[in-house]
Amino acid sequence: MNRWSTWRDGLPLGVFFPAIFVVWTGVRLGLAAGGGDRITTALVAFEVIGGLIFTGIMTALLAWRRRRSGGKSVYTAMNTAVRTGRLQEDAEPSLWAPERERRRRSFSRARVANPIVCVRSLDRVESLQGQLDARGAAPVASFESRQP
Repeated sequence: MNRWSTWRDGLPLGVFFPAIFVVWTGVRLGLAAGGGDRITTALVAFEVIGGLIFTGIMTALLAWRRRRSGGKSVYTAMNTAVRTGRLQEDAEPSLWAPERERRRRSFSRARVANPIVCVRSLDRVESLQGQLDARGAAPVASFESRQP
């Protein structure tokens, strides 16, 4: 987990944005298709636009957090300190301790909030699909027709 987190925290923003977009949009469309829902043009457009907005916000937040921390390397080092519970030997305790405590509280809140946000956003796919079906939107692909 620490290697993965350190690698992810150190990604350049130009790599972070498309990676998160592909994963977020792919998972949401995959879950919609795997649930037997019809994939309509409107659903795909909605998910792509929503994915771009979500990914843009996440990238902006990451950039803001990195700048606030003093750069990518300091940001990665602070996150590692929070995950391991130990400050680096060369860290200035008066500077790092308040930021470390702030991040520890943030990570604790995220453990509760992230699953709720994930379930709620995935539920949105079903809600949107029901609205599109009620309007008679044309499907891009129907997985029901593939069944024998």
